[in-house]
Amino acid sequence: MICHPSRSAYAAGCRCAGCTAANTAYQRERARRREPQRVDASPVRQHILALSALHVGRRAIAEACDLNERTVQAIRNGERSVIYASTARRILDVDENCRLDNSLVDAKPTRDAIRRLQSAGYQVRFLSRKLGFSGSWLPTYSRAHKVKARTASAVERLIRLMNAGRIQRTM
Repeated sequence: MICHPSRSAYAAGCRCAGCTAANTAYQRERARRREPQRVDASPVRQHILALSALHVGRRAIAEACDLNERTVQAIRNGERSVIYASTARRILDVDENCRLDNSLVDAKPTRDAIRRLQSAGYQVRFLSRKLGFSGSWLPTYSRAHKVKARTASAVERLIRLMNAGRIQRTM
């Protein structure tokens, strides 16, 4: 037996004024609790600009979020003032570690790390070979202002492996 007026009676097919009002109240409360479908894009735009300052471009952001590059660009340029909440969450989850391998980063930490290795007695050819480069490419990096993120990451990884004793110090 279904009691009137109630939402369950409405769900069972009753369309009397009391059951309709109960269903309307239920739906309004449900909508009020639900996360908004669209949100303001301003915080996301600020996040994209902050990532740009860290050399994380729209391609890297789009790839990390599985979005179209044009969508990221439109948000960045202010062409979209309102976006889906799910899109906002995905973009806000991106950090500087999502940069692409070919993006350029500041060369100073990489140069300093290479100089420390050289002052510790490692030869240029040995370091080049361990980093997967042919010849002695290091002198060209001693003057560079930017290096590829891939190279900076490779130097960091080499130092970690050396510190862990996984690379023998044969020079």
